[in-house]
Amino acid sequence: TGGARRAWLDHSMPAVSALGDGLMEFGFTALAAKLGGPRLAGTSAVAVQALCVVAVYSEVFKYAAWSNRPYQDDTQHKLWYFSQSTQGMPSGHTFSAFAVAEVYGAEYGRWWTYPAACLIAYSRVYNQAHWPSDVVAGAALGIAAGVQARHQAEVQGEPSLRFSLAPSPSGQTPLMVAHVSF
Repeated sequence: TGGARRAWLDHSMPAVSALGDGLMEFGFTALAAKLGGPRLAGTSAVAVQALCVVAVYSEVFKYAAWSNRPYQDDTQHKLWYFSQSTQGMPSGHTFSAFAVAEVYGAEYGRWWTYPAACLIAYSRVYNQAHWPSDVVAGAALGIAAGVQARHQAEVQGEPSLRFSLAPSPSGQTPLMVAHVSF
């Protein structure tokens, strides 16, 4: 707040946050797994596996901590604060960003993946969606998820990934379904 706000950041940080959305990352990694060469496809399949882990554990940890967000009450970070409708800790955007950064970083170099994940984490604090402790927790958990997915791939081989189309419940645009075998 105050002097830290900049107009250009006010406009760009929501877009940066959108890049950390797990569904957005899932789409990019799934597309890379399907269209990339063998190295990129294999790494991307592991990243999809890491994002599946993040999707489950992010919700588990959010319900376990049940913390407020700065935009709800910026006076203090409250854990087990059951009177609000959303949960803040850990940052799911940061969790998924660091999981993907770890998987791709191990293969292609962390010099670019971790700064990108840090930018997403910063955007969550800047947008007042999370407290700094939420993004630190999300980063640590994301790195752990990425390491776990890489280790699983080393032990059992890369996960298989295939896509299919399914009818939409509304009967309109069909849904793309990713099948990931762990």
